[in-house]
Amino acid sequence: MKCIINKLFIGVLFLLGAVVCSCNSKPGDTMESSIEGKDTLGFKYIDIVHITHTDYGYTDHALVAIDLHKRFIDVALDLALQTKDEMEENRFAWTVEALDPFYSWWNSAPENRQEEMLSMIKNKQIGINAMPFHIHPYANTKQWDEMFNWIPEKMWSQLDIEVGMQHDVNGFPRAAAMRLLDRDIHYIWTGINPHWGGSPVEQPGAFWWKMPDNRKLLVWSGYPYWQGYLFFAEREWRLQQREYANTQTSWPRNGNILQTDETSMHNAHDVCVKRLQDLREKGYDYPFLTLTFTNEWRCDNDGPMPQLLAFIKKWNEMGLKPMLRMKTAGEAMKNIEKEVGSQLKTFEGEWQDWWAFGGAAMPREMEVARRAVYYEKAIDSPVWGELNNGTKDELKEINRLLCRYFEHTYGSNETSEAPYSLYTQGQLNEKNSFAYRPWERGKYLLAQLARNKFAQEDAGLYVTNAANAPYTGWIKLDVTGFREVDYKSVRNSMTGKTYPLFKEGDYVWRWVVDENLNTSREAIPGGTEAWFWVSDMPANSYTQFTLQVAEIGEPEKQPDLPELSFDKNGWITSAQWKGMSEPLFTEGLADFMVVHFNDMDRWSQGDIYMHLDDKQRKKKFDEITEVDWAKPKGKAKVRETPYSWIISQDMEHPRVKNMNRQVEIFKEVPRAKVNVFFDRISSIAPEVFYAKFPFPQDCKQPVATNGGIPCELYKDQIPNSCKDFFVIDSWVKYDMQDGTRIWSSGDVPIVSFGGHHMGARLQDAPENSNELYGMLYNNLWVVNFCVDSPGEMNFEFDLTYSKGKLSVEQITDKIDSYYMPMPVVNTPEAREDPIVHKYMNTPQRLTSGY
Repeated sequence: MKCIINKLFIGVLFLLGAVVCSCNSKPGDTMESSIEGKDTLGFKYIDIVHITHTDYGYTDHALVAIDLHKRFIDVALDLALQTKDEMEENRFAWTVEALDPFYSWWNSAPENRQEEMLSMIKNKQIGINAMPFHIHPYANTKQWDEMFNWIPEKMWSQLDIEVGMQHDVNGFPRAAAMRLLDRDIHYIWTGINPHWGGSPVEQPGAFWWKMPDNRKLLVWSGYPYWQGYLFFAEREWRLQQREYANTQTSWPRNGNILQTDETSMHNAHDVCVKRLQDLREKGYDYPFLTLTFTNEWRCDNDGPMPQLLAFIKKWNEMGLKPMLRMKTAGEAMKNIEKEVGSQLKTFEGEWQDWWAFGGAAMPREMEVARRAVYYEKAIDSPVWGELNNGTKDELKEINRLLCRYFEHTYGSNETSEAPYSLYTQGQLNEKNSFAYRPWERGKYLLAQLARNKFAQEDAGLYVTNAANAPYTGWIKLDVTGFREVDYKSVRNSMTGKTYPLFKEGDYVWRWVVDENLNTSREAIPGGTEAWFWVSDMPANSYTQFTLQVAEIGEPEKQPDLPELSFDKNGWITSAQWKGMSEPLFTEGLADFMVVHFNDMDRWSQGDIYMHLDDKQRKKKFDEITEVDWAKPKGKAKVRETPYSWIISQDMEHPRVKNMNRQVEIFKEVPRAKVNVFFDRISSIAPEVFYAKFPFPQDCKQPVATNGGIPCELYKDQIPNSCKDFFVIDSWVKYDMQDGTRIWSSGDVPIVSFGGHHMGARLQDAPENSNELYGMLYNNLWVVNFCVDSPGEMNFEFDLTYSKGKLSVEQITDKIDSYYMPMPVVNTPEAREDPIVHKYMNTPQRLTSGY
């Protein structure tokens, strides 16, 4: 049985004391006396913005949901056309909450329907969101650019788009806000769902939001988007959210809701006046109210209501107050600015999302989506020359798929209740394809570019650094390409310098089953990889090497080796290079922590506990949480190469198997590469996994970027935005007197400082903000995120140091070079057939049609 969605539960809590039913009227009251003496409480009008909340899934499989939205648009268009010649207050109005399904509708609509749509947009009866969908804050600069170029420019110019909308989600990146301004859009409309979070201001309310370049937008933080109906009814008509394929349930018909007989209208008015009175008592002082109004079949992925306009017309005909007006979001925003724009507060800073921790529920999928980003960056390198149109089209599609992965819905409305149902698994499979497909397509396209460039060159190994920064580190080779020749070294074909190949320590993993049928993995000799070292390989360049069977001596020892310290079990506790007055990191590197939540009621955690006062909330979360650290399983092992030390230690924790942490300390550059590996044991119990990264105590102020926009964490944020954790692009930096320390990860985009802080609702930075915690896994979210992601997981991190201060662009380029793929083409002596080369290696858009 599907769970009751959080909107129902939150609605009760959010409006506690506000919805007072008309049964409080005395038996002798007449319809006339029920409104006698009631003024409008200072409300001149209520603007009603009719929408459907757009989820890519949740109520139905994503493919079905988007098809339904195209049908909803047709319904809305015809309802608008029916009333186009009426006086303005009697016209049907609808706001398309997401641009992407509208674009899909447009592309399949005949010309006459497109023309009708444009006429209704011009008539201010249809409005459209500037953003393709509602989105979590994981998108990078390129993806945000793509989302604001989602439709052709000519089409954009015809749609008169006036507002960016973000519903449900508890945040809005400045990267998106600034692109709205670039599009000459100055309004943001939000309908925040307060589960696990909340709004910067009391809902409903408005504020100005100032960007780093001093431009401003007007933000409306309205009631949660489904609340409009409850201003006119004592309770929601809908009971449970059921998919369209369930033909035993359906949307309300005429007569089911919003009845227009006089008794029903007066009852609705009673409810409305009591709600307005409650608003006034809570301090709301605007001379108007603006509401979003969804249908009552499901509210999410729900269609237009023909009954709504008839209800509004009857209300106004009866002279009930305040007047009701059906408006698009854009028109409503203009009214908000006109009425209260001059008296609103202005906020500055990033708007971090309270909901973002849901993205850690499936770490492998988040990892592969983020790795796809690095393939996209490598493809876009100038090292390949001018990209052909097919490559550009494929690159665009890769970015669009990633945007779809970061869309906010993720799973079904029963994902946490029935994680392995076919319904749930179907939606998760569809969602996860938006991570795996761009990753695979990125690998494929990069290989085409590399093969196309080097397959017809002279024999050799062609190694490409497609990053915007020099690269120092290992180049990995697949010995299968050696064709069973025992190569021992490589030679730089331009400089003649030779480098040894390293194979010692090669191993592969194999599964082992004991007598009790318990499985584990063990390492055995026989790996297929070899490595050689390069130093300062120039940005956006390639180098030709030649494989050699000659064995060469060890390279010269590095001067000025870093000073290392270790604990009693041989695990590294610090590393300090020449020129540093403090170590790169301190004791506790890659310590593994699990926060257990001993209350299985995920609803209460987000809906009740998070909204207690500070003292009660802290007490409650202290009661239900327990912190448990992994312990060393034995002594750490150290392996030295001419260029680095590799320290590895097996760990144990009751929630995982086969856990290992490894750090590679580079000798010639101040850098530590960290890997944390484990096999999570299946469980739906709420828990959060972290890896700890301690920096020197003088590391006080962390700085990171989101969507390419830098932010001083804890300081540069609007009020009530999330400080319990942060979503970052890839890196966090600390500036100290001796230089800059930088933490980064290609896999983990969520960090906290000084502890886990889940449920803390921090207002200020913790004292020990020098301790960074990477969130590896989190299954606390209820309903639509996965609650059980078992199996093997591997997380990669880097810690590095720069003596001089670096710009945001320089840091990003440096960090990209650690995670971007390094294509290696092994071109044999035999020449490639030109016909084969033409068809096998020419980069183009993927055209597989299955």
